[in-house]
Amino acid sequence: VVAVYSAAWGAVLDDSEVFARQGLQHLQAKMLALPSDAEVLSGLAPGEPLDARAVSAAKQRLAKRLADSRADQLGAAYASARLRPGSPHRLCAEDEGRRALALELLRFHVRANGDQAARDLYQHFEEAECMSDQAGALAILAAVSEAKPPAPGAPAVDSPLGSSLGSTLGARALAAYEAQWGDHREAVDTWLTCQACAPLPSGPSGGSSSGGCGGGALRARLERLMTHKSFSLTNPNKVRAVWGGLELGAPAVLQDPSVLALLGDVVEQVDAANPNLAASLTKMLSQWRRFPDPSKAAAQAVLRRVRDRPGCSKNAGEVAALALA
Repeated sequence: VVAVYSAAWGAVLDDSEVFARQGLQHLQAKMLALPSDAEVLSGLAPGEPLDARAVSAAKQRLAKRLADSRADQLGAAYASARLRPGSPHRLCAEDEGRRALALELLRFHVRANGDQAARDLYQHFEEAECMSDQAGALAILAAVSEAKPPAPGAPAVDSPLGSSLGSTLGARALAAYEAQWGDHREAVDTWLTCQACAPLPSGPSGGSSSGGCGGGALRARLERLMTHKSFSLTNPNKVRAVWGGLELGAPAVLQDPSVLALLGDVVEQVDAANPNLAASLTKMLSQWRRFPDPSKAAAQAVLRRVRDRPGCSKNAGEVAALALA
């Protein structure tokens, strides 16, 4: 199956000139993109475990294999798809398609071509002509900033985004974006979400890119974002920026037991001022019975904690009780 998918993916990449002639770069970008973790999980048969860690790890391996199979083409394909820096910004289907395709190619380029790809990605971020293009590059850079170079002799899949330069440039981009947009309410939400949903590299045991790191690294990252000057538990948009995207954008992060425990803390603190938001956060655990162990037990503990807490709002309490019924 993987060989057939790889061949089909490569054929789409090979047909770049055909897509370009017909102005269908946006379609090409969609065809090259892997389905999201949430899409894969939603396609599992009823009763199958919703193991986001396994899905994330499998996608990392597949993306690395695809990128390596066409490593020598990706840089040139990206350069061809990218709009010329400094060209006038146009709101048209062709330009939007080229922007989407360039970002998709960068996602694979950084997996296969190390430092050179990291330079291309950072340059794209610096020269972006619109917010959506800059934010798209930032999301890839946020993942790169969390990746670590593979240990000597370790399989490349352990850190498919890892390179010393990539990690440095990723951190630099996050700092630059914060300096540029830190006082812009909507833009800083993007900055928070990119980091909250960024994967972490898997360990040698083969864990997922999002859940395979021990020591509470995922929880520590979320706690760090929640101490940022722009964040407030009384601001629903900021809470959603850090937490709201995990269910669909990074389910393997959400299923980390230490993250689930922190989610329980957040729900408790939010519930008094915003019961609807607390209920929405609690609802992310509605399929807890299909979580793998130990995530299942951690999610169940959070739901019981919400339901049984003295003073719990009707909104959050009903969601938790229904999930536990």
